[in-house]
Amino acid sequence: MAHFLRTFFGAEGAVADEAVATAPSKVAMPPIKLAEVVRDVPAGCWAALSKAQDRVIAIGKTLHEALEAGKQSGEKDPIVIKVSRTRLVV
Repeated sequence: MAHFLRTFFGAEGAVADEAVATAPSKVAMPPIKLAEVVRDVPAGCWAALSKAQDRVIAIGKTLHEALEAGKQSGEKDPIVIKVSRTRLVV
């Protein structure tokens, strides 16, 4: 299952971000506290997560860099997210 963030653009630039899962999940998963998972990832970087979304398997300055590093770590289909420049207090 591939997960990604899709951004819609209008005349004024970015309009909205939408998280997209390309295939519905048949297994109920417990809530994930992503702020805790990405706590040590530098703000503004991309993080590749394990399929279970419980650990960071790679970090990159670009989406492509994080995705490729995640695949090289052995994860077939890593989930890649951008870590906010604004850090949350956990």
